[in-house]
Amino acid sequence: MNYNWCEIGKRIKAERKNRGYNQSFICEHLVRSRNTVSDWENGKISTMSADDLSKLCELFGCEMGYLLCEYDTPQRVQSDISEQTQLSVKAIENIMKSRDNHKKLFGNGKNSLDALLSSDDFIAMLESVEEYRTLKRGNADKNMIDAKAFALYKEFINIIDNM
Repeated sequence: MNYNWCEIGKRIKAERKNRGYNQSFICEHLVRSRNTVSDWENGKISTMSADDLSKLCELFGCEMGYLLCEYDTPQRVQSDISEQTQLSVKAIENIMKSRDNHKKLFGNGKNSLDALLSSDDFIAMLESVEEYRTLKRGNADKNMIDAKAFALYKEFINIIDNM
């Protein structure tokens, strides 16, 4: 496979900066010269060792395919989910966090996010959210907006109560 080393370099630099690392930190962690790291980031080197790539992935919390610009999310599973659902990476990350926190929230061992999304009333609630937003954007009467907000609240509580 042919890789675009300029794009890979940009991704390495962006990930380094996102994590607050300077080039010196990368140099120390990978035992590489500053010139080598700079050349990677500027796309001047068209190859890297698997060991260097692996260490960068570990530092950046990503898979190698992401670092090599094969896909645009740090984990392939996120890319697949994003492609199928059109959800943003942030939304997917929040779902993954929810997966880990649902027991703390509900304490019953049930996957609350799955129960919420599987509810027959969930789509109706989303439609109500859009109706509420339309009212707000249209500068509708405050009482009408408040009534819709209360109805939306009741719909959400009903879903939660039935989980």
